[in-house]
Amino acid sequence: FTIGLLSSLIMGRLGTSLVYNQSRLMSDQIALTGQSMARQLAEAAKEPTLASDSLALSVLANNLVAGGTVLGAAVLDESGTVLSQSGALPLLGDSDERHLRALFTQTQREYGWRWTDPADRTIEVVTYATTLQFKDVVAGHTLVTLSRDLMNLSLHSMLRAIGIATLIMVLFGFVLAFFVAKKISQPIMDLVDAGRAMTEGRYQYRIRERRHDEIGNLISAFNSM
Repeated sequence: FTIGLLSSLIMGRLGTSLVYNQSRLMSDQIALTGQSMARQLAEAAKEPTLASDSLALSVLANNLVAGGTVLGAAVLDESGTVLSQSGALPLLGDSDERHLRALFTQTQREYGWRWTDPADRTIEVVTYATTLQFKDVVAGHTLVTLSRDLMNLSLHSMLRAIGIATLIMVLFGFVLAFFVAKKISQPIMDLVDAGRAMTEGRYQYRIRERRHDEIGNLISAFNSM
């Protein structure tokens, strides 16, 4: 039982560590995806921004949001004035304004907030920002907003799968350890019974189990007595 319990604890510890590491890895990958989208938008919006082509900027933002994965996209000038916007953009209050300024000054590159969609549903979202630069000159900023709810759903699904796999590993490890422990301990118990039989004067007592290891040699030596 003790071996099985220790094996289960070790498996559980490994599973917990795996869940934690995978959770951090997936969170980092999600943030990397958001930043990558913001950089791609900045690269595509560079020339239209410099040319003050508002129509081209609107097409870029609308096309990005039309795919469904991105909830909001925006291009702003260097002062933070919106040049083009589509979908969710955190510009609804003083708190959001302060966070946007922090995004522009690169003290933070993402901002989590709540957005009410056209269907009047409140959604947890996160906005990623990057700077639009041309020859080391800041020409503006781009924002991309993604649904945190969808991210969390994917994360929870992955963690659930890992948790189930870990539970199966723990149960398998416990069962395997139980049979291994039984296979090791049973011959020892047989030898104890044999020693007790000798003490009681039952010299005809024999151990029937046959093994091809050190314990088997000990059993053979006892049966030869």
